[in-house]
Amino acid sequence: MKNFLSSLFVICILYAQSQEKNRLSLEHYKNYEWTSNPKLSPDGEQILYSRTWINLVDDKRETDLWIMNNDGSTNRFFMNGSNGKWSPNENKIAFTKKGEPNGTQIFVKYLGVEGDPTQITKLEKSPSNIEWSPDGKYIAFLMHVSSDPALKPIGVPNRPKGAKWTEAPNVIDQVDYSQDRVGFLERGFSQLFIVPADGGTARQITFGEYDDVSGGITWTRDSKKIIFSSYQKPEAEYARGQSNLYSVDINNLEINELTTREGTESSPKVSPDGTKVAFIGSTWSKNFYNDRKMYVMNIDGSDLECVTSSLDQTPSSAFWSSNSSGVYFNVREYGQSNVY
Repeated sequence: MKNFLSSLFVICILYAQSQEKNRLSLEHYKNYEWTSNPKLSPDGEQILYSRTWINLVDDKRETDLWIMNNDGSTNRFFMNGSNGKWSPNENKIAFTKKGEPNGTQIFVKYLGVEGDPTQITKLEKSPSNIEWSPDGKYIAFLMHVSSDPALKPIGVPNRPKGAKWTEAPNVIDQVDYSQDRVGFLERGFSQLFIVPADGGTARQITFGEYDDVSGGITWTRDSKKIIFSSYQKPEAEYARGQSNLYSVDINNLEINELTTREGTESSPKVSPDGTKVAFIGSTWSKNFYNDRKMYVMNIDGSDLECVTSSLDQTPSSAFWSSNSSGVYFNVREYGQSNVY
């Protein structure tokens, strides 16, 4: 009996030691890398993706672009940057990285051409959600535009040069004025811009005190309009769980409201044949959380239909089949991500 207990004790010790070796610790963090934003080339032969790693010297995360064949072979470093997007004709890749005069800028790398990528923007704020137009002439993106509060602080005399006065008060008149891990937010709203793909001055195409941020943007196939998610109503700041899909003409800036449901609509994707739009939406209720579904409608907003009504999971990352006959999407369930 004593021998049995001694053997059992030794086994328990060895098991505990093996568990200690397999347990994650802070030491593992420095070697932690992860991938994101995979983009299949238009011909389906290559995959461009972002790879993030820990820079221990500068105490920050760094992201590079990598590329590989569609079967996973020839996986290799491509260049510094993130958010890579193939051009429609596959001869260029747009991406973002730190540039001049400051912050993140948009760059374009010409494939098969020697030399550094071309910085095509000189923006005051960092862009996001970059998208090529189908004709390859423009790149659309979102950028924060600052605005002044309607309530002006009480005027005080101009401060003399070199004076060390108390900082001016921070006037807040927006509902969303702070964010966890960020602090106070700069007053303003996210707006749509376009810039020529070969470089030039970026042009703002949406205005007003409405955010255009919910789940990305998509071009119509004729490259004349952009479909985006927003809520362009006077009560927008107070309307939680509400957003609609809109289209904006990049030439005359005319905006059309495509959906009017009570709830959210985001992540629009135009079909390859240009006739349909797929998006993720939820129906408004007083509940804290409302389940999201996949919807499809005509390009003008008509014939709206929920296509995942029988699915008890949440779809995301929708993309159309090449012949516009169906929509693929991702579902996270039971610790896995699966494609439907």
